[in-house]
Amino acid sequence: MSGFDTTVRRRELLGVAGSATLAGLAGCTALVDWIGDKVLGDVNIFNETTERVTGTIVVTDSDGTDVLDASFDAPPADEDEGDDSQPDEGNTSTEASEDTQVFEDVWDGPGRYEVRVELDEDQTVGDDATASTSVEISDPDEEMLAVVLGASDFDAGIGFATGDALSEFQDNPIERTDNESESGR
Repeated sequence: MSGFDTTVRRRELLGVAGSATLAGLAGCTALVDWIGDKVLGDVNIFNETTERVTGTIVVTDSDGTDVLDASFDAPPADEDEGDDSQPDEGNTSTEASEDTQVFEDVWDGPGRYEVRVELDEDQTVGDDATASTSVEISDPDEEMLAVVLGASDFDAGIGFATGDALSEFQDNPIERTDNESESGR
């Protein structure tokens, strides 16, 4: 497994969001994308809910090899800052206040990858406890995957999007491959 987990602290993400808002108002997506390039990785989990969300993510390449198999513990988007220097108990990340988890070096080459997110027992986002998708990566050095929990831009509680840049996520949602009867518990 080659996935390397880093975290984006709330202050960094707020800085990105603030810059993105200003840049968007000015019509400048280049700045937004430059900032996103500095803080995002191959696979990024964004929690837009008001609740802490925990679970696992597994990404499997076309040969059937798990290139990412990790747990995540994503605090709510509106959680107070707190002390950034103390890790959350049970969190695989190093920062207590991250609400975005970033996994580097996931793509092992161009190809199709299967992605499965499973929330911990008794957790749902909307009606979803699991979600799956298939993504085609043609440029592993540039393309990224966003796993979005609870965003209003998606019909489901767990959504997926791809892009070469942060500004492309909103315009490139990926259809889920799981059926609705599987997504709830």
